[in-house]
Amino acid sequence: MSKPTISWEIGGEPLILNNKKQIKRRSVRIYPYLVLDRFMNYDEMFSWANILSTNLKKNNLNCDVLDKNTYTYELNGNWNVVLSIKYIYNHTNYYAMFAIINCIHNKKTHICPFYNIEYIFLNHHPINYFHCNEDFKILENEIKKLEQNVIAIDSF
Repeated sequence: MSKPTISWEIGGEPLILNNKKQIKRRSVRIYPYLVLDRFMNYDEMFSWANILSTNLKKNNLNCDVLDKNTYTYELNGNWNVVLSIKYIYNHTNYYAMFAIINCIHNKKTHICPFYNIEYIFLNHHPINYFHCNEDFKILENEIKKLEQNVIAIDSF
C-alpha cells in the first residue's frame, strides 16, 4: 500500500516536494517530524498551539504562537500555525521554528520543523539546530500529552 501524497498549497501555489526529507517553497524548507491522527482547521490548530505553548512555559520553555499572516509569505494563511521556541546555545538566543499544518489530502495535521533561509540572520533555525535535547524531549512529551495518536515520521 502506497503512502498518501502530502499536498499543501501556499497562496494557491503548490509546495515543491524535492525529496522525501524536505519540502521546499522558495526560501522555506519544511521537514517531517510528527503527524497527529486528525485534521484540524485553523482555529483548532491555533487553540491547540496556544495550549501547547502554555504547557511548555510551565516547563520553562519559551514558546510563542505567531498570529496569522505575521511570519512570512510562504507560511501565512489558514493552513498552518507557526510556533517559535526560544533556546540558548553558547550564550546566544536561537529560535527553533515549527509549523502546525493541516493536510486536506490525508486528513491529518502535521507538526514540522522548518526554516526560512532568509531569516537565518535572526537566528531562526530548524530542529537540527535545536541543541537542547532536554528541551526537545519536553516538547515531544507535551505534544504526546495533548494527542493520543502521534506518529513520528522521517519522510513525507
